[in-house]
Amino acid sequence: MRTLLASCLLAAFFVAGANAQTPPEAVCGPFDGLLRSIAKNYGEVPAWTGEVNGQEFVLLQSISGSWSLLRRNGGMACVVAGGTDGTGHFIGRGA
Repeated sequence: MRTLLASCLLAAFFVAGANAQTPPEAVCGPFDGLLRSIAKNYGEVPAWTGEVNGQEFVLLQSISGSWSLLRRNGGMACVVAGGTDGTGHFIGRGA
């Protein structure tokens, strides 16, 4: 169930951004450094971590509604998407 939910969530991000203009450069760096920087600048903290097709994704959220989606590869990560009008939906863990 969680795998299906994670897959649907990520599919929504990619479909919504399919027609968006690609930024000239991806924002990438050491995972821990990106977490600290995003927390300091936007108040976002990890809200969800999941794996899709062998790639790890981390969703960060703030109380104000801003969010960032990171794709992690070992100690490095890249910002895949971000926004300002997110709404947290916490359904808990398990079945």
